[in-house]
Amino acid sequence: VEVDNETKETISAKNIVIASGSSHRDHPLLKLEGDTIISSREVFELKEIPNSLLIIGGGAIGCEFASFYNALGTEVEIAEFTPNLVPAEDSDIAKALKREFEKKGMKVYLNANVSDYTVLDDGVKVQIDLPKKSEEKSYEKVLVSIGRVPNSDSLELDTVGIESDRGFIEVNENLQTTKYPHIYAIGDVIKSPALAHVAYYEAKRVAQMILEEEVMSDEYIWPAVTFSTPQIGSIGKGEKELKEAGITFKNKKLFLKSNAKAKIKGDDSGFVKVLYEEESQKVLGASIIGTDATELIHQFLIAINAKLTLKDLEKMVFAHPTLSESTLDLLV
Repeated sequence: VEVDNETKETISAKNIVIASGSSHRDHPLLKLEGDTIISSREVFELKEIPNSLLIIGGGAIGCEFASFYNALGTEVEIAEFTPNLVPAEDSDIAKALKREFEKKGMKVYLNANVSDYTVLDDGVKVQIDLPKKSEEKSYEKVLVSIGRVPNSDSLELDTVGIESDRGFIEVNENLQTTKYPHIYAIGDVIKSPALAHVAYYEAKRVAQMILEEEVMSDEYIWPAVTFSTPQIGSIGKGEKELKEAGITFKNKKLFLKSNAKAKIKGDDSGFVKVLYEEESQKVLGASIIGTDATELIHQFLIAINAKLTLKDLEKMVFAHPTLSESTLDLLV
C-alpha cells in the first residue's frame, strides 16, 4: 500500500483490511454552503442553536437530529422523498413516528422533492414540491441527510483489480475481496447495513480468520435502532419482507399505554409488535416504538437467535413494573 503523504510511504502487510467508512451523500440540487446548508458532519460545528431548521431526508439520522433540535426549541420541519419517515421500518412504525413528531410541533412533508433554493443573508429559501402543491419557505439552516456513500474513490481500487459496485467493494461470505483472499473489506465500504454494530461484528470475523481461530457465522441478524424521540428498535424480518417471501405470519401488538413503567417514566406512547410464524409460532421479527425501544428490542434478538416460540416466551417471568414485561403482556 502506498500512502500519499509527504514521504510517499509504502506499507506492506500479509493481510490488509479496508475499513474506510462512508461520507455524506450529496443532494442532486442543494450544495453545502458554509454553516447554512450543512450535512451531519457540519451540524456538530454549529456555534448557536438555530431558530428554524429544514431537514431533507427522513431516515434514521434525519429523524434523530429532528428530535434533538426540536427538544432544544428549534422550529423543525422534515422533507422526505418517499411516502414514509424511516422507510426501512414497517409502515405502522413510520406512521406512529410521524404522529408523535407532529404532536411535538414538527412539520413533516412526505413525497416531498426540493426543486429550488436560494441562499439568503440570513438563511435559505427553499421550494418543496408535494403531490398536489408546492410550498416555498425560508429557514435559518438546512440539514441534508439523504444517506451515505462509501469512501472508496481515493483508494484507486481499479489499479489492483479490486472489484466494486457503485463504490461498494465486492466481497465474499468471508469478507474477502473477490480477487485477493488476503485483502478484506468491512463496514460502510461494503454492501452490509451501514451500522456500527454490524461493522464491529465483521471486524471480529476478519480478526478470527486472520488469527486462524474459530470464525463466527456469516449468517446473523442485527437490531436496527433509531435514537429519535420516541425511539425505534426493530429486529428480524418486517411485514413487507415476509409478504414478499410468501411466508404466512401473524402479528401481535401491545400499546405501551397499558404498561405501568411507561406511565411512571412519563411517556406511554408507542407499541411493541411481534411477527410470528402462524403454524409453529416461532418469532420472525419485532418492532418497537416508544420509551427505551432501543434497549427493549434486544429481548427479541435473543428470542429469534434461540428460535423461541410465543409459547416459550409465555413461560418466562418478567419483573413488575418494568418496560420489559410488555413482552409478556403482549402474549396474554
